[in-house]
Parts: sequence; C-alpha cells; structure tokens
Amino acid sequence: MMSRCYNPADPGFPRYRARGLSVADEWHSFPAFYQYAIETIGLPPDDGQRWTLDRTDNEKGYHPGNIRWATYETQERNREINIRVVYDGEKLLLIELAERAGMRFGLLYDRIFRQGWSVEQAVREPISKARRLRERVAKTEIRIRHNGEEKTLRQWCVALDLGRALIYDRLSRGWSFEEAISIPPDKGLASTRRAKRYDHEGESLTLREISKRTGIGIGTLKARLKRGAVGAALVREPAFGVPLSSAGSKAKSDAMARTAR
Repeated sequence: MMSRCYNPADPGFPRYRARGLSVADEWHSFPAFYQYAIETIGLPPDDGQRWTLDRTDNEKGYHPGNIRWATYETQERNREINIRVVYDGEKLLLIELAERAGMRFGLLYDRIFRQGWSVEQAVREPISKARRLRERVAKTEIRIRHNGEEKTLRQWCVALDLGRALIYDRLSRGWSFEEAISIPPDKGLASTRRAKRYDHEGESLTLREISKRTGIGIGTLKARLKRGAVGAALVREPAFGVPLSSAGSKAKSDAMARTAR
C-alpha cells in the first residue's frame, strides 16, 4: 500500500496517489499498522484462497476503518462498482461507461489504468477487426459448413491443426474460409498477408515458388523486379543486371579478357 501511494515507479501509482489516495500517517510505521490490523481485522483466513488487503470504500485511502481482507474476486467487484471517470463532462461509473460504449469493462479498465490512455481515447479508439471477430467467435461460436460437414470455427481449427489466431485474422480481412485454411503462411511475409503472385510460364506463382523452380535467389528476383523486369525477363535476365541485348557483347568481352590474361 505504501508503494502504490508514494512510489511513482509503482504500476499502481496513477490509480492511487494520482487520485489523492494515501496511507494514514501512523501506518507509515509497519509495526503500528500491524498492531492495528491484528486487533481489528486479524490475519487473512488460511483457507487456500488468495486474500489481499482491500479498501472498503474505493474512493478513500488506507485509513482506520477502511481496510479489510478480501479475495481477488471481491476486489474485482469492488473495483467495478466504485471506479468513477469523467467522460464528456459527465461523471460516470466505469462500468456504466463500458455499457454505454458497448465495450467490455476489462478492456476499458486496461486502456485507462494500465496503458495510460485518456478516457476519451479509451472509448473512441476502435477495437481491431481481428479482435472483434475473436470476441464474437468466443461468444457465438460461428458454425461453418465445409466439405459436407458443419463445425464451429474453433472445432475446424482443431480438426485441421490450424492456429486460431491466423484463421480469425484472415477471415477478418475478407478471406473465404477455403482460402483461410488452404493457403499456407509465407514465412518471408507477415503470416496473415497473401503473398504477391507473378506470371511464370503460364502459372501464377509467388517469388518463393519461382525461386525454387528456377534456382534464382529471392534477393536477385526482387532486385530484378525493382529494375522493371517482368514476365520471362524476370528469370532470363543475366546476372548483374546486364540487358539481354548486350549479353552477347559481354560474353565476347569476357572471352577477350581471359585471352589477354
């Protein structure tokens, strides 16, 4: 409690001292606090639960008559009931603001008190599409029919041994379910982005696939693309960027140089 109220480096400092909460002067000496606690609230119950020192009135500090032992669950309820914030000039309970904004209490609390966002930013900053989809899936368990079978999205991920985060993110980007489960992640790119494809001998291939077929390094292919090589020129262009029209003259020059040596 001393660290929360007086140590600026403590993660809880903004939620305590910045709100004007303090510790009774006489309790700055631990023996005095210990003596009071033993005489009034005693030691925490030894029943296997996690007990912590709590304030009965969340708007007041650590003072005589305002402390108790509480489980983490009780503290959570106390926190939801008593935290007040000002939004658009109106003082509201945080749980009320979360309900108005259609947000989870935990997300709003985390943005304001753990990440240090302003109340306005915490309410107005949109939740990512992927996160919205994950939350919706967690609540509704979307069912998808594929190959004559119907399963929840979660069940499909388990059955096909696919990462849920990857599939959720792909679907949120507008991929069809078939694309989301069939296209493997490209290790050279962000796992949720589709690699760009290029024409090669009548097929549409990624650079990685072209590299495997031709034996030309990906770095070389990328350099050629930057120089404007497309189609057949992408794989036929001589090394070092020598134009095709001058390839023969370069070969002659190399031969002459070897003869001179």
